[in-house]
Amino acid sequence: DAYSGDTILLHLPENPSTGYRWELEQLRGESIVVPRSAFEPAAGALGSGGTATWALHAAAAGESSLRLRQWRPWEGEASVLARFTVTVRVHP
Repeated sequence: DAYSGDTILLHLPENPSTGYRWELEQLRGESIVVPRSAFEPAAGALGSGGTATWALHAAAAGESSLRLRQWRPWEGEASVLARFTVTVRVHP
């Protein structure tokens, strides 16, 4: 649950050097907006993994669901390693 105006940070493990990235697959509802995502590498060797962070902005009261997939877009649906789904309820 969140309140209108809140920002929710979603952190998912990612290693873009393998080609697999988290991507927004579906957003249902109008209560949240996904203005940005970023990758923060873990300390260590070049090519190591890190964390993908998605900032979800609670824009209006209601309920929205967000679905992400971790995949290689150029390889299509068969390359999906994982999916992540969350439902957010935003209160006024």
